[in-house]
Amino acid sequence: RVIETYRLTVIQEGFKGEGTAEKPYTISSAAELLYMSKQMNESYSTTGAGYNTKYFKQTADIDLPAVAEGESNWTPLGKNTDDNKYFRGNYDGDGHVIRGMVINMPDDYCVGMFGVVASTEIGTDASKTIKNVTLESPRIIGKQHVGAIIGWSYAATIENCHVTGEAAVYGGNNVGGVVGNNGGVTRACSFSGTVCGGAHTGGVAGYLSGSSKQIIACYAAGEVKGDNEWHSVGVSNEGVGGVVGSLGKGTIVGCYSTAKVSSNREESKIGGVIGLQTGTVTVSSRRIFPDTWHRQ
Repeated sequence: RVIETYRLTVIQEGFKGEGTAEKPYTISSAAELLYMSKQMNESYSTTGAGYNTKYFKQTADIDLPAVAEGESNWTPLGKNTDDNKYFRGNYDGDGHVIRGMVINMPDDYCVGMFGVVASTEIGTDASKTIKNVTLESPRIIGKQHVGAIIGWSYAATIENCHVTGEAAVYGGNNVGGVVGNNGGVTRACSFSGTVCGGAHTGGVAGYLSGSSKQIIACYAAGEVKGDNEWHSVGVSNEGVGGVVGSLGKGTIVGCYSTAKVSSNREESKIGGVIGLQTGTVTVSSRRIFPDTWHRQ
């Protein structure tokens, strides 16, 4: 069977809409989505410091172009750099699907559809929100803070986002099916597929720590694996969990996992919901399926 691969040339210029909550910028095609990423990452200052306070709304299902093995068809929105080029806007997928996202960045930090989403306060009007996004069969590879939706959520809200199909998320540290490092609130989200990481690896989130950090009504299915091949040197106290890999402090409410959880590392702490717990945790309506997790 011949698989045709090609690159999509970004020819979109500008957005439709005004970027406000009432009249958001609309994203209806792969060209418009890729233009959003290009402007964010190549012309950061002209986007108003990472689309600060701007609103985007997806208005159609989008198929990203196929690419050759080892290549990418998406550059994460927002970077963890010395000059803090974070995404500071709001994105509403409106229930539409983005298919076939491929990110092959094994040496990069903060990898996902959004690399870093930064807000000033959790749970307030200032909190940036990524909501109603569905990624179908994404393949994501990064080094640290790796998640299909967001690599590192810094005081942001992730709501009603789903990763479906033959999804695969791989990374070295803080690796999650939805979000790698959950520094905000993740609510009503799900993952189905394979998550594989060296340390702090979870079906929904790789790492969660902070009294105001929350994961609410989320679930994971498929497989969550701790793998020595992906382990980052110097990382210890690592967990592999069906919902959260490692949890220092925070709240988990109404979450569960049916994923098979395993690790080939003797150092890994394994759990059906939480792999490693090192601080105070509030857990409500916990469902654990002990027959679904084991050490290889």
